[in-house]
Amino acid sequence: MTDRGRAVIYTRISRDEEGNRVGVERQEADCRDLAKRLGLDVAHVYTDNDIGASSLSKKARPAYAAMLAAVRAGEVSTVLSYSNSRLTRRPAEWIDLITLANKGKLQIRTVVSGTYDLGTADGRAVAITVAAWDGAEAERIGERLEAAHRHLALRGEPFTGGRRAFGWKEDRRTIEPQEAELIREAVERVKAGWGVNTIARDWNERGIRTPWGGEWKFNNLHEVLTRPRTAGLRTLKKELVRDADGNVVKGKWQPIITTEEREEVLALLAARARPRRRRGKYLLGSLLRCGDCGAKMWGNLLRARNSTNYQCARGGHLAISGKRLEEAVMALVEIPQGRSSKFPTLGGCHCSGRRVPVAA
Repeated sequence: MTDRGRAVIYTRISRDEEGNRVGVERQEADCRDLAKRLGLDVAHVYTDNDIGASSLSKKARPAYAAMLAAVRAGEVSTVLSYSNSRLTRRPAEWIDLITLANKGKLQIRTVVSGTYDLGTADGRAVAITVAAWDGAEAERIGERLEAAHRHLALRGEPFTGGRRAFGWKEDRRTIEPQEAELIREAVERVKAGWGVNTIARDWNERGIRTPWGGEWKFNNLHEVLTRPRTAGLRTLKKELVRDADGNVVKGKWQPIITTEEREEVLALLAARARPRRRRGKYLLGSLLRCGDCGAKMWGNLLRARNSTNYQCARGGHLAISGKRLEEAVMALVEIPQGRSSKFPTLGGCHCSGRRVPVAA
């Protein structure tokens, strides 16, 4: 059964940093008053809060898409919105709305923008023209904001939007001592051979959390250790900002590490990066544990020597010849039960919890 006499309300606001929904709730109240004056029943309220509707916005508008689906399904015939710009700022989307109106499936009523008869050429022309001006105004606002951000970046002022960066207080300038010390500790560990994943696991086990209360993973910890901000350098759209002379702009906040330390970390992590290994390439992969620290030992291809070895994932501990270790383990497996191994000891490594002697 279709509800041709019923209406839906669509509310939207581009920015709601506090998340209190005051703007969209006010729009809904005004639209409900409009529905009463027009004698319409409100079937549903669709809301896209904190989402832009211009061509500059990259966020999807799930409520808008759901509303159009309901219109196409014939469930409602009238859309109520506070203004044209709350509905959409994109001329192309107005074309879609006009197409639905021409099919007799849609009427649009607004609180402050009036009513357009989308069934006539003049009404359609006015709607598209207003949408074009709305879109242009949104782009002008975007241009002004971009110019303002560029000006602040050239002055070295910190970016104040979003959540605070790990390592600094809410003012984005002052170091948070405990977090800054953790970053310095992590940098030293990277220099000592630790992997980012290993450091992340250690932080999670110690109860250290991100500024938004989440756990540490490779991506977010890698970002903390390598971002220019950590070394006191200003960026804009993820690019280093340079002054008129080509010099990198330094931020007006306390750096946690030096630029030289950051460059060293970047070089070390880039050198260690390599494609994910295929399973089964190393016979004892995932079975070995370092005898010093208990960490996993990974198989490595030594191209210069045309050989392989197994090395502690944390670095700086055990490393052993892959060929000799694999031969020793295979021979040990083949020894009849009750007989002892005759292998002389070269070193040793934990394999599935047992210490295996390795042939020289």
